[in-house]
Amino acid sequence: VLCTGGHAAAASFVLPGPARALRLRRDATWPATSRHAATPGTLDTPQERMLAPLFSFTGDEAERAQALAQFERIDDVIMGGMSKSQLVDGGAGGAAWKGLIRTDGGGFCGQRTRPFAKPLNLTGADGIYISCRLSSDEDSERRVWKLSLRTGEGRGEVVYQAPYKPSAATMQPVFVPFSDFVLVRGPIAVPDAPRVTNVSAIYQIGFTCSKFVIGPTMLGLEGFRNGTFQLDVAELGAYAVAQTIDSPLAAQPSPKMMPEKEVQQNRPLLLKLLLPVLGLVFSEAGRRRRRAAGLLRGRGASRLDLVRLGWNSKRNLFGRSFLASALQTAGQDVSAVAGGILSLLYKVTLSPIVRLVFRRQARKQEDAVRKKRAQEEAETPPS
Repeated sequence: VLCTGGHAAAASFVLPGPARALRLRRDATWPATSRHAATPGTLDTPQERMLAPLFSFTGDEAERAQALAQFERIDDVIMGGMSKSQLVDGGAGGAAWKGLIRTDGGGFCGQRTRPFAKPLNLTGADGIYISCRLSSDEDSERRVWKLSLRTGEGRGEVVYQAPYKPSAATMQPVFVPFSDFVLVRGPIAVPDAPRVTNVSAIYQIGFTCSKFVIGPTMLGLEGFRNGTFQLDVAELGAYAVAQTIDSPLAAQPSPKMMPEKEVQQNRPLLLKLLLPVLGLVFSEAGRRRRRAAGLLRGRGASRLDLVRLGWNSKRNLFGRSFLASALQTAGQDVSAVAGGILSLLYKVTLSPIVRLVFRRQARKQEDAVRKKRAQEEAETPPS
């Protein structure tokens, strides 16, 4: 493996393994881009790694489309925010993750894989890498970038996260060892939780851009840059340090996604019944309209001014007929009233129950983590 000018010359090959096995390759990069330094304290010693690309966005058009279809957005709209992002085809150079972060009601954008049909076994790997470049600006330090791993089978919060820093200069891999991943509940690290150790069953992988720093409390990044961003992504995969040609990663098949129909079938019955209603009443478009109305009211607009503006937009800007505009206005009014009633009912009845359930789940999770740590300490002989 050659390394010149701080960049790797990679030799590609396929290791022995079953059909559809991952395509591994050797790579050498400067320790400055990694937490795995070849020699602590040095910046001039290249380090050999074995890379196992799980998702590549640089193949032909069909391969890129297949990789993009395996991801879904996980923006702050799930908690009432208005941020939005999308992962789109950027050509042979990689995918383009474009986002708009608004801190009102949220403050993060994310992408994650759709649920795997079978959990991903990354035994033998030392961490996750993402080949990326911040192409929108040079303020990578004014945002919090995170990689995430979900190790629980349910869509719950058995999630580990670790920060990383993308380059704004060139497309290059950023290596994040598993030892950097901490158990989180939202953006908050679970106290005294051990780092992720068992990576034999990974159910989802994701990446996030956020205003929230991973820590013991809910803490926003000082000087966070609000607004648009674009991160170009070439690859997302696992890596191993100083692995030989018979690396265990070679036996790992390429990840397959669970069909959407099966995902919907696995949802609890109550969620199946509530989602269509909640989607209609608390739609993302409705929240954006209410936020825009609030901003205009703050600038002195009256309710009558808002009604006139909405009507003129439907009639003149969108060219809708009188009847279509009237029906849409009536539908929006009904949705707003229904949303207000349901919000009040939720705050009075369901909200305390939901908070109690989440607190109990969090305590149960933390107790399990502490029990595991105590067992590990008991099994470790004193030095």
